[in-house]
Amino acid sequence: MNNGTHEGRVATMTIMEMQMEEGEERSPGWLRRWFTRAPRWAYIHLHHQGDKVVRLTRAQKAAVITCAILFAFSNFFYLASLKGGKDADWIQRNLLFLAASVTTSAILFVIGCLIYSISPFIEDKRVIAGLWLSWLIPLSIMFTVDRGSTASGHGALNCAGFLFVIVPLLVITQGFSFLYRRASRKTFYICLGAFLLVTPTILTIRFFIVQDEWIKGYNGESLENDGHCKVVTPNLNWNSLLPYRWLNFYTGSTTCGTEPNFATLTDGILRVDCDTEARVQVLSMTENWLLEQKSPVNFAENMFQRFVLNSTTTFIYNSPVPLSNAAVLVTCNGREQVLVQNRRDEDVISRKKTMRRNRDSHPIDDLNVLFINIDAFSRAHFLRRWPKTVQYLEDLTSAKAFQFFRYHSLGRSTVPNDQAMYLGMNEYDSGYSPKDLLRDPIWEDYNEAGKVTAYLDNSCLDWSTKYQYNRTSHTDYQMVAPFCLPQLHPTSNPFGPLVGPFSIRRRCLDNRYSHDIALDWLGQFVENHAETPYFAAAAFNEAHEGTGEVIGLMDEDFVDFLDRVDTNKTVVFIIADHGLHMSPYFALNLYSARAENMLPMGNLIVPNWVLENYPEISEALEENQQSLVTAYDLYATLKHLRHFEEKPNVRNGLSLFDKIPRERTCREANIPQDLCYCT
Repeated sequence: MNNGTHEGRVATMTIMEMQMEEGEERSPGWLRRWFTRAPRWAYIHLHHQGDKVVRLTRAQKAAVITCAILFAFSNFFYLASLKGGKDADWIQRNLLFLAASVTTSAILFVIGCLIYSISPFIEDKRVIAGLWLSWLIPLSIMFTVDRGSTASGHGALNCAGFLFVIVPLLVITQGFSFLYRRASRKTFYICLGAFLLVTPTILTIRFFIVQDEWIKGYNGESLENDGHCKVVTPNLNWNSLLPYRWLNFYTGSTTCGTEPNFATLTDGILRVDCDTEARVQVLSMTENWLLEQKSPVNFAENMFQRFVLNSTTTFIYNSPVPLSNAAVLVTCNGREQVLVQNRRDEDVISRKKTMRRNRDSHPIDDLNVLFINIDAFSRAHFLRRWPKTVQYLEDLTSAKAFQFFRYHSLGRSTVPNDQAMYLGMNEYDSGYSPKDLLRDPIWEDYNEAGKVTAYLDNSCLDWSTKYQYNRTSHTDYQMVAPFCLPQLHPTSNPFGPLVGPFSIRRRCLDNRYSHDIALDWLGQFVENHAETPYFAAAAFNEAHEGTGEVIGLMDEDFVDFLDRVDTNKTVVFIIADHGLHMSPYFALNLYSARAENMLPMGNLIVPNWVLENYPEISEALEENQQSLVTAYDLYATLKHLRHFEEKPNVRNGLSLFDKIPRERTCREANIPQDLCYCT
């Protein structure tokens, strides 16, 4: 059949005639009118099914070609979203482009699926297969080639974002497509109208309900915009829009295993109840490792993890065995259990007592200092996801909790904030010199002051070699090794969206959360040193993921830990370095998400006897709740607590125990102007 004959036959038949002739469904009028204008080149050749020649209508041909074009552009934009850079700063600068590319890719695919589903039904399986393969094969190749979670290759995160957009849109559009094809037109338009009316109404009501959440605190306090630093509250509080678990409901159960423990580590004795051969891996103590062993961590390779795993010793369990190490991994019948312990080091305690005896001290100098740093946890999100901790702070009797409504980040990521709170400077400071990074972190100061020191991090890194680059530091105790196990920190692609320290799923090893293992050890430490002044710093990664939901799993366990702390003898910092910067709202550059990223959680628990005996401290803390403060001020406060009679001699920052002027500006607080959320 030549082209002229083909065109003549098609031209003599209307779309309605061909549809009725082949018993096809009728397509929507607007779609039919649009596709009948398709050019003559938009024809798909006739083919044979047995002895019958089957023709595709113009609408069918144009629909197939249109879908193919949409799918091709969907793949093009997804490919564009895979562009990588050299570091996290590059990702931050290009995040909007990457998010827009992923979103556009998903939307184009959804539109293509919608056109396919409501266009005249296509019976040709070869056409259908070709259509879907034209989209699926390139996308599958991209998914396979780039499954990374680093700045240079972030395909796993792109895939998660793609699915985040595509799944709800497909559910909605395909639901209405099915309704259009199966229900009467009256029913369809009633349902469509109801959806278009009810959805905005529900969203408006929800936005209205959560609007005030952004400025509220606990103890009846709230953000007051009466000072120089006025924080513009968002008109649309996107971060509070969806109820708990809506962003990661598809990740399955939020609980770890429920099987009973088969091993214990009590008073330095390991006991295992296993009906088969049990294997024990004893993890090394890392607090006294040298710089070469605590090698800097990067996204490409974690040398610190390699040293931890290579230094592990393994034996087969036969009978109760004494152990002095802080952590072991026991395997029995395919199950794995991590056990941790903190054993009092009497030599350390004796040495610290001697150091304190040789110096004059103020009563406040003998307070314990507990510094809890939750990575990527905003003040507003703290109130959303930690209601039990909030209740604990409100119910305190031996101490009082203070909240800092204008605690402001110095940067959108960890580096500038952690460096500021532990070193008193950061590499983005205008007066920065590389030698500044070599100064002692704050726990070294407390070592010299005669306090027992401890550091915990439930991600696999040593803080100093990570953020000071060319040096290491030491505490009397360190708990990091268990979180270098591949079960919690995969050796390959550790920062994926479904496994590792940035996972949007629960983070479990057998029947225990990662944070529960960490809090167990930290709780043992504070109880073992109840009569010995200590400084302990602990960092947690549970809020550092894309949905903001995982951190909620830590709330109850954190309250249980706080119950083990003697708040009559301890100043407790419960802070964050910055707010969430991996959410879809942040990627789309929404104001509420960007503002929350720069306004992290900041809480301070101070014993009542301190507030009663030193009313100037109480007054300062009350007023500073509304003042502009930063991580520099946390560092100055830690220096102040180290030797209270000496005013902290720091280049940046003011102690929270002194009044900070309400008129303080971002420039005066050393906050970069382009990141300042004061107006």
